[in-house]
Amino acid sequence: MFSIFLRIAAIFLMMTCGVWLRRRQVIDEVFNRQLSRVLVNLFYPALVFSSIIRNLSWSELCANWMLPVAVFLIQTLGWLVGRGCLPLLRRQPEPTRACFRFVVAVNNYSFLPIMIVASLWGERAVALVAFAAMGAEFFVWTLGIRTLTGAKPSVDSLKHLLSPPLLALAAALAVTGLCAALAPHGLLPAADGMLVQAFRVGIDTCHLLGGATVPVSAIVCGCRMADIRPQHIWNRLMVGTVLLRLVVVPALAIALLLVLPLDGLSRNALLVVAVQPSAMVSVSLAELHNRDPGFAAAVVFVTHLFCLLTLPVWLHFLLV
Repeated sequence: MFSIFLRIAAIFLMMTCGVWLRRRQVIDEVFNRQLSRVLVNLFYPALVFSSIIRNLSWSELCANWMLPVAVFLIQTLGWLVGRGCLPLLRRQPEPTRACFRFVVAVNNYSFLPIMIVASLWGERAVALVAFAAMGAEFFVWTLGIRTLTGAKPSVDSLKHLLSPPLLALAAALAVTGLCAALAPHGLLPAADGMLVQAFRVGIDTCHLLGGATVPVSAIVCGCRMADIRPQHIWNRLMVGTVLLRLVVVPALAIALLLVLPLDGLSRNALLVVAVQPSAMVSVSLAELHNRDPGFAAAVVFVTHLFCLLTLPVWLHFLLV
């Protein structure tokens, strides 16, 4: 358990660098927002594409179709838990109630899990997490956005499914599937040909760019947390939300994963996803739709802080 704690602590040390840079005003809010866009539009898609191409064959992707389904089910469990707790929030304004349901349902399904599995098992585990994130994206832009806004999913909201990370995932699936289709017929280009060599250069470039995902995402996260103040976090609603997000929902998700037909690295990767704190996307979406972004930011900060204790405990007893 101590080794797991040290690996997670290393990630939080990188986040501390973000807090320090923000407090010293080396990075301001505008620059951090732009850095977030670079992360989502360049570094993370490059990581998704290169990790899948380099580590998973078409047959392995087909064999792991349960991963995105399982992540969707995990977040649906959180959604049900949040819905069941709504009677306890009668005195809270509707924006806070909506935000509460969203942060309980949607956990950190990409950046922090990728940091952890990369340190524990390497690039192959990163590819599995990136593939599994497809289920979380589908939840966020369908049931999740409806929960937050009260509106039914629209064509405009579903356009977010065409985000750069998912487009990179689709491209990786297309390339992998095409290679699998051409290989039995001997139609693949020669391994020493110019086309293959150029493709390898492209993959290596994506791999180098993707390597920036973990440190940049940690710094971005730390910068966003630097503005949290004590009055935002010391209240009963926060205590209940943290317990649900870090204890109750993970316990239910783990019970689900133990009965699904998963094993080995696939199960371990999903177990890491299942015990994560609230997603960073909660803050930006709450701000966009005026659903108490201050509460969302505080939940993200507190759950990430306390997961430094809960994650090693969960993973110590669960990982095989």
